[in-house]
Amino acid sequence: MWIVPPAPAPAPALVQEGSSFTFGTDPTEALTRVDLSFEHANLPYGNVHDTATARFDVGIAEIFALRADVPFVHADRESGSSEDGLGDVRLNLGWRAYHDADFSVFLGGGVVLDSADKDELGSGQKQIVPMFAASGTIPEIHSRLYETLEHFVSYDSNSERTGIALTKVDIHLMTQWSPTTWTQAGGEWFIDWKGGEQTGLNLDVEWGRSLGSGFACWIRPGFGLFGYDVPGVVDWNVAVGVRWVF
Repeated sequence: MWIVPPAPAPAPALVQEGSSFTFGTDPTEALTRVDLSFEHANLPYGNVHDTATARFDVGIAEIFALRADVPFVHADRESGSSEDGLGDVRLNLGWRAYHDADFSVFLGGGVVLDSADKDELGSGQKQIVPMFAASGTIPEIHSRLYETLEHFVSYDSNSERTGIALTKVDIHLMTQWSPTTWTQAGGEWFIDWKGGEQTGLNLDVEWGRSLGSGFACWIRPGFGLFGYDVPGVVDWNVAVGVRWVF
């Protein structure tokens, strides 16, 4: 009589279904959280910005999210002068319009305030920002693909500055390597409609680690590939941060 050995139990999936195992990286989640980050950016033409940003999100019933980004900027100019102070504050309201285990959609909109203490620390423009985000799972490689589309349009513009009409497309692949570790890789593509439909691209990679109890930390270096005249494109940058998801 042949005895058939029992089949081995399947290995547990690293990426769990639902939204609770994304380390706070998913742009479609309506979470309550605090993010603190610091970015050093070498910009084109010899300018340097150091930006410390506090991000606050309030999630309501896992469907709606209120968000505020408050940056503090130190700017070194090519001329040798420097300024520091409050940058342009951003406020956003969003709605998780669709969600299942494999795919989510988030719709939102907000404003960027002309709140910078000095001209060098902000855009000098009040802006409206509609946005769309989507998230889809790729379980075969323990990953999620994130896409975010934002369009920045200035209003009540400073007459001494060119108005803003800028589209930003953000695509990143988040891969979970263990229950506590993840990476992201992708890019930000910009279209500057005010600058003669110029385009630019930043590429970056991120490594992050969960510290338990909703805490996580991450580091993300990046560089600009082309389009150095487009707002948002860098020569190179590096960002580090911590977050606490409630």
